[in-house]
This record gives sequence, C-alpha cells and structure tokens, in this order.
Amino acid sequence: MHLSNIFSSTLLVPALASLAFAQSFNLYAYGTGIGGLPVHYADGNAVVNKGAVNAVTDAVVSFTKDNARLIGNPDSSGAAGSFSNVLLYVPGSSSSSHNVGFTTDQTSTADRVTDKFVWYGATLLIKSDDGQLTSSFYLKESDAASGQYELLWGVSGDEYISVGLRSVAPAT
Repeated sequence: MHLSNIFSSTLLVPALASLAFAQSFNLYAYGTGIGGLPVHYADGNAVVNKGAVNAVTDAVVSFTKDNARLIGNPDSSGAAGSFSNVLLYVPGSSSSSHNVGFTTDQTSTADRVTDKFVWYGATLLIKSDDGQLTSSFYLKESDAASGQYELLWGVSGDEYISVGLRSVAPAT
C-alpha cells in the first residue's frame, strides 16, 4: 500500500507542474531600479511601464505556455487590446532590430525567434541553437514622463538597464 501511494505521488508531481503553466500568467521585468513592471503589448512591441502606455493598442499581456512558445492575450484586469493569440518573440540572428515584440506568425524565422523560451524556476530564458541558456533582456527608457521602457534583446551600452523577466508579481 505504501508503494502504491509513493508511485501515485511520483506520477502526480509532473502532472501538477505542467498544470501550473496551463493557466495564464503575467511577465514582470526586474533590474536595477525596476521592481517588477508588467510587460505590455504596445502596437506590436513589448514594453514595460509604470502606468498607461502611450500606444493605440495597449494592454498588460496575459501569457500561456505552449511548449517553448509564449502566447499573449490582453489581461482581463486591464484595458482590453485588439490583439489575440500573439507570440512573444526576441530578435533573431539576422534581425537589424533589438526590439522584443509580438507576432501572429506561428513559426520562428531568422528575424524573429518564437519557440526557444525555457524556464529556470520563474525566470524566463532563451535556449540558443547550441543549447546555451541566456537572458539578454534590456530596457531603454522611451518616455521619461510616463516611465515607459522599450524591452530589448542583446544590446549593450550605458543607456540600457539589464533586466530579468519573471512570472512572479512584485510584492505589494
């Protein structure tokens, strides 16, 4: 009887782990001076902001996990946006842009990588083609008055703030 309970428990743990990501979650940026700002959809770009975003279509994004992809929809607690089932992407190796954004294209390209997202606990990472796990997310202030930041990938310089993206909301 004890063996059957242990066996049942070991089968249940992986099922519960996958169930946790079947539900929606938000992503928050954490870094120096950035204490957990939510990721917004702003006209196809990923931004973080201390308040409302200056964009035609703006909403905090609620994500669901689909294998190594993240599917975004407007968060039901915020303003509704006119987007649905968009994939989060980071710029690919042939992209001239460093902006992180959203696309309806269901496949990764040389310009946009949509299917390499992995988790280390609650922290979002990218798995490169050679198997390396990296986090190269950065913020650049784009509107000082509102506290809006562009979410970027793979940049360097003093004007950028290195951040980690996590699925854990900041403490209130």
